[in-house]
Formats: sequence, C-alpha cells, structure tokens
Amino acid sequence: MKDKNKILGKDIKLFSFPISSLGEQQSSINKKPRYFELETVSGEENLCQAMASRLLAQEKSLEALGHSRYGADILSFLGQNNSPHIEGQIKRALEQDPRIESVSVQVSKKYQEEHSRLVLQISAYPVASLEPVHWNVQFKE
Repeated sequence: MKDKNKILGKDIKLFSFPISSLGEQQSSINKKPRYFELETVSGEENLCQAMASRLLAQEKSLEALGHSRYGADILSFLGQNNSPHIEGQIKRALEQDPRIESVSVQVSKKYQEEHSRLVLQISAYPVASLEPVHWNVQFKE
C-alpha cells in the first residue's frame, strides 16, 4: 500500500479541534474564529481539513487565482429544505480536489428538523486505491 500520509499530504492546521471523524466522534464547524498554536495536520486529518475549507469557501472565491470552481458556500444552505441540489453541490466541490477520486454525500435527517445546522455524512474515496475517508461533520451558524 502506498504511504497514505504522503498521498493525502501535510498542511498547516487551520481549525482548533480535531476535524477528522473516526468512529462515533463528530466534527462541528461554525463561523466563530478560534486562536491556537501553529501546528500541522497530515493524512486523513489533512484531507478532512481541506474538505472543510473547500465547503466553507464561497463559490468562485479563488477565481482570481485560477481556481474558478473552488468553494461551495455551505453556510448558504442553512435554512433551506434538504434537496438533491445540496448533496450535488457538496459532491461537485469536493471532487475538485485532485486527491479525491469520488465522493458520496448524505444530508442527515436531523437537518430537516433543525435548519440552523447541516449534518453531513461524507465518504471520500482517495486516488491510488486508498481506503475511503469517512467524515461526519456538522456545520452550524
């Protein structure tokens, strides 16, 4: 098996909480900034962080830098009815990452009950036949 950390990469840690969800643990992302020491993330945690960054960024926010398809503006979906459009937008945004071959996305039924948060189950299938990265994440106002 290829070295997962090398393929999935290493980067500066952008979030002050563990972003990868293993087992029953769930990441929760909101708009309030937190401050922390400079650290790095690698492997699955780096891929999850990259997915979170891509989902939080407004669509076309990096167009001037040549990344016209970057971003999903996930927070704009808060308060909307669950639809295939939301899942499609998330899938499209995440599959732009060159480390990801395919993605499956499910919007949790909890979203239908409480529109102030968006609960997702994401399975990202990396290139090079690596094991899928399963990520449960909650975006909220």
